[in-house]
Amino acid sequence: MSENLQSWKEVFEIIKLDSYMKNLPENTSPTKDKILHAFELVNRNAVKVVLVGQDPYPDVENAMGLSFSVPKDKKIPASLRNIFECLGIESDCGDLTPWCARGVLLLNAYLTTEPKKSDAHKHIWAGFLEKFMLNVNATYILLGTAAAKYEKFANGKVLKWGHPSPLNRYNKIPDDPRNFKFCDCFKKASEICGIDWSLPIQQKTGLSEQKNIQKLTLQDSKNNKDDKYTKDIRTNQTNQTNQTNQTNQTNQTNQTNQTVKSKYLFTDGGSSANGKKHCKATWAYRIVDNGKIVAEDHGYVESVNIEGKKYTSSNNRGELTAILNGLKVMNDVCVVSDSMYALNCCFKWVHTWIEKNKLEDKKNLDLIIPISKLITDKTTYLHVNSHTKKPSGEMEAFLWTHNDAVDKLCKMI
Repeated sequence: MSENLQSWKEVFEIIKLDSYMKNLPENTSPTKDKILHAFELVNRNAVKVVLVGQDPYPDVENAMGLSFSVPKDKKIPASLRNIFECLGIESDCGDLTPWCARGVLLLNAYLTTEPKKSDAHKHIWAGFLEKFMLNVNATYILLGTAAAKYEKFANGKVLKWGHPSPLNRYNKIPDDPRNFKFCDCFKKASEICGIDWSLPIQQKTGLSEQKNIQKLTLQDSKNNKDDKYTKDIRTNQTNQTNQTNQTNQTNQTNQTNQTVKSKYLFTDGGSSANGKKHCKATWAYRIVDNGKIVAEDHGYVESVNIEGKKYTSSNNRGELTAILNGLKVMNDVCVVSDSMYALNCCFKWVHTWIEKNKLEDKKNLDLIIPISKLITDKTTYLHVNSHTKKPSGEMEAFLWTHNDAVDKLCKMI
């Protein structure tokens, strides 16, 4: 028994786990060696958040004993894709094990089901989750009505939202405030526990990326299709690709070697009534060079017509506007933001979108493209968590202080 699994021994005894396990049939999904996988990855004393799902994937090849997660080589299910959209994550990999290392227990209400059949072992696991929640103090994220019924058993904070499934009627209405893309459970969990929900992004780079971009350019030229965003970025795409590769390499080093004496661009965005017609968004940036504030500004985000949307501004547009305005002042900086969406858009995704000819369905290109043109091989980036307690380390406290300052600037307006 692993050390992590051993740490759950007392809880297992209280909830009588053995009594559930002995009633299982021979064939289950996940397979029996993966039923307790969530507990193998998170130590009892390290649990911060419990993300509750209903039951495992009925496809044995997808079920890995972690709610919503699938193995690296499997297609991302629709519900998980909606979770990624909510978090601003664009990845080809649905493996959520990095979250486990940060204290997130990915737990299903029913730990097994019958292969090829959903919700088949509900009777076997009746009472399991209720007992677990009564005995484990944590922040619980309950998604969907089936999960919400367990709220009264929670020993800790409860965050609720509708289910991320595309079958959820609210997820079929883009502007409905109950649509899962507006789910704030993950953000609130970050504020409470400091959880970082980012995930590694699989991305083609180097020569293969350059060939694909050249192929795309020739294809579009042949079809006589050139929108203003694609045309603008293609004018120096070769340089952009090389700069992106160099920047990604630089980031891998600089994110662990930043000092207070480096140049930083701290950015943030805010909004009221996000996702609604009357949404108003704000932006703020602060540039710090060698520990001294050299530039600072904030304001409202300009309203624009967003195709297919009732709202004319958003929190994401606030985040991006802050980065754009700051880079116009100084771009040989490390961009510090608590928005993985904004950082990924500008430093990673835009080049993948062009490669895969997916610009047409992407939002906020009027901000993302100009930002990408300002980024050089001297521009790096760093993601920080927002709304956490001030840390004690010098570098950590430095980053926290200025990130907190731009957050407050956004709220001053």
